[in-house]
Amino acid sequence: MYYRTHNIICKTITLLLLCLAFASCEKAFIPDEDNSEEQGGNGTRHDVTIQTRATTTGTAFPLHITVTTRDGATVATQDVANASEKLKLKLQDGDYHISVANSIDMSNGWSTTPAVRGGADFSVQGKAATVNIILSYAVASVNVTLDGVAAEATNVSVQLSPLSNSLSQDGTYSGSATVTIPCSKTSAGTWSTRTAYVYPSAADLTNISICISTHSGTETYSVVYADRLTAAVPYSFTGTYKGGESGMSEITGDIAQGEWKPEVDGTFSFGPSGNNAFDNMPDIPLVEAGSLPAPGTLWNGHVVMLQLSEEGSNPAEMLLMSREEWTGMTSAFYESDPYVAQNIAQQYAEDELTGWHIPTTDEARGMKEKWGGNALPNLNAALAVASLTQLTATDTNGNVRYLCNDAQSTFSFAPSSSITAAGKTVKTYRLRVVKRIRFKLKNS
Repeated sequence: MYYRTHNIICKTITLLLLCLAFASCEKAFIPDEDNSEEQGGNGTRHDVTIQTRATTTGTAFPLHITVTTRDGATVATQDVANASEKLKLKLQDGDYHISVANSIDMSNGWSTTPAVRGGADFSVQGKAATVNIILSYAVASVNVTLDGVAAEATNVSVQLSPLSNSLSQDGTYSGSATVTIPCSKTSAGTWSTRTAYVYPSAADLTNISICISTHSGTETYSVVYADRLTAAVPYSFTGTYKGGESGMSEITGDIAQGEWKPEVDGTFSFGPSGNNAFDNMPDIPLVEAGSLPAPGTLWNGHVVMLQLSEEGSNPAEMLLMSREEWTGMTSAFYESDPYVAQNIAQQYAEDELTGWHIPTTDEARGMKEKWGGNALPNLNAALAVASLTQLTATDTNGNVRYLCNDAQSTFSFAPSSSITAAGKTVKTYRLRVVKRIRFKLKNS
């Protein structure tokens, strides 16, 4: 929908949203090294070498490193000046967590420098060790260009909402904010935000507003993108405003490939005759039903995991989980073949249903919160009755980790577990793919 306060004509909008998530080793790979130790007042200490490896280009240094015990006590902090610099610490035997991030000013909701982060759990056990940390972006890159703005325009800006407004040390986004990114006039006569970096979306719907001011007032057009801006996905939206009551804008996409995930193209129209919504959103099937299937049950033989829409919604959106489970999986950081999980998701079909995907971070979080810990036996009982593969929380090696976030992160159904970045050498992850579907109640 759009809200119009004064007449100003704009012609072309190009929006590039490159959502990039943090990525890091979930469990640090610690190779054997020469045993180097010293005797301290609290016991033997061993050399631990910290090496950062950036999966992105143009990583902003310096990086700040914090090492804590598993109960959160800080044992070491230090800055790293560049990607090749190694940090060496002396630590006692024990379990630790390391967090790495650069210091970025996001007080206005955006920055001109990209934030990066990484983290890992690691153990020191009787010998020297090396911890390798994978760094990646923790922000989205936004570039907006407006063409055909009226000559009398004095101020142009773009608003995105709701976006997350904070990032914790463990990589969790929180908060909700409307971020205003100012535009400046270019030598070509267009208005542009240049490149700004923002946190990812905080909701399943993303509002994009274009505000153009003159001495007589401001005109604002708001377009709803019916999905969240997710990590590491490049979005390219282009809009054209032709003016008049018959005016029509169209959005077409063109994404540069590189480090990002597969592109997402979008088209929308805005203005007096525009529909002010995206025209080519991914198709979510709509089926009619006499009643809604409950999470933890089967619908037409498909496993229903979550209700994603609010109670009372009609249609109601549900999340299905695949009957099939894959074991011995590697992550998107596994260098010899980073696309194993993605290929499985793209090819998977369950009876008449296609279009399955690796769970997003939010979908994984919802499944973990709904069915993790003591609730898992209830779901597994329903799976067992249908002779389907049950979910596993722990095994002899500890918490069982399932892939999510395009195989860049993992989650577990074990109690008190968290979503963490996937490791580059682990070959024991599991995978269940998911699909969204909408149910419309009959006679309503």
